[in-house]
Amino acid sequence: MVSIIDNVITVTQGDTIDVPLSIYLDEDHTKPYVPSSLDRIFFAVKSEDKPDAEPIFSVEIPTNTLQLRVEHEDTDKLKYKKRPYYYDVELIRPDNTHKTFISNLLYSTREVHK
Repeated sequence: MVSIIDNVITVTQGDTIDVPLSIYLDEDHTKPYVPSSLDRIFFAVKSEDKPDAEPIFSVEIPTNTLQLRVEHEDTDKLKYKKRPYYYDVELIRPDNTHKTFISNLLYSTREVHK
């Protein structure tokens, strides 16, 4: 199960995340940004909200589809805990400009076995 409400993600440990993204870099969030083929976009999950924290995992998002896909092997690394994980989505432009355009909480829920 994957749920996204106000950019807060809840995912069942071991499930695949497969969702489309929209990028808005303007203040009003009215003009969608269309990435170039030279742009790179990354989704990273950390256990702490610290800039120097190592990601638990990071995946590159294709600029031609803007489809975020996190495989079940990656979400399986997200052990259930009461405190949230932290994620961000970062755009890296060809001139090496870095822009985080989504940053929020990610919760992992337990998988129920039959």
